[in-house]
Amino acid sequence: QSAATAGEGESRAPLFSVFTGLFTFPGQMVPAGAVRDWVVAHCAAPGIAGSGSGHGKSWPAAPGGTGGLVLIENVHKGTAVRRDGDVPPGASVRISGCHDAVIYLLAPVQYASIIGCSDCVVVVGAVTRALRVEQCERLTCIAATKRLQVRSCHEGTFYLGITRPPIFIGDNRRNRVAPYNTFYEQLERHLQVAGLSPQCAAWDQPVVIGAPAGAGAGAGSAVEVLPAEKFSPFIVPFRGATPLPGTSPVTQANPFAVPPAYVHALDHKVRSVASLRAALRDAGLDEGSKRDLQATIQAYFKEWLLTSGSMRQIYDLARIERGE
Repeated sequence: QSAATAGEGESRAPLFSVFTGLFTFPGQMVPAGAVRDWVVAHCAAPGIAGSGSGHGKSWPAAPGGTGGLVLIENVHKGTAVRRDGDVPPGASVRISGCHDAVIYLLAPVQYASIIGCSDCVVVVGAVTRALRVEQCERLTCIAATKRLQVRSCHEGTFYLGITRPPIFIGDNRRNRVAPYNTFYEQLERHLQVAGLSPQCAAWDQPVVIGAPAGAGAGAGSAVEVLPAEKFSPFIVPFRGATPLPGTSPVTQANPFAVPPAYVHALDHKVRSVASLRAALRDAGLDEGSKRDLQATIQAYFKEWLLTSGSMRQIYDLARIERGE
């Protein structure tokens, strides 16, 4: 019985909304997936789902072998990968407490949530219903989803293939939205499973609700569209999947439409690199100067690998491919 309906003299049970902490003001609407995640995490039997800092599977049993919640938790300075075989049909996924990590969720899911992560890259394959992102900082999120709700996130970048306008609620600051920028071999099949069309293009129509006082008017203070010159593709480093009989062929390019301004910006970058290579080739350097130049380029590249964390990612991916 709720406090709103309890009679005089009766003991009042706490409202579910107060007990969960999901609702911050009266009458607030919360996605069903958020409520479901809370119930699974707090009311189910122990062992309902396991941590996801590496490999393996863990999800609750469900009638017919479908559904459940898969957790990826506390990945620090590492890489985690979930593919079709790691996520049961109809399951949802929660990613939480990760820092300076790269998470690949290459599977169709019902709901997905990313909570309390910082300095992470998260690739979410295809979300049938809704993706929720909360309390994250400097997150790069690449996702195909029907809906997106972002709450209390700072300096995030969201590359989206999305059916409905993304919603930003509460204290969001300096976030950016951009068109979807990657692909992997099973992406189009996963889009079909999730009921998503590559033609959806609502990524540049963000809706801002409840911006904090003093944050300024309009969407600009909470979220803005990523400038075309800052757009770049993201490479999912997994290849070699064999399509199942009767399924879609292997995806070989980004199936989502990229606006012309972004395509032109990418072409400009490609032409700039080609021009630099041509200038070096035609510079007329002697063999000694060529060796010095090559050594200098390699030294700077190695320094970049170390300082950017890319070297660690290479080692992580090598271990994953070896099944360690």
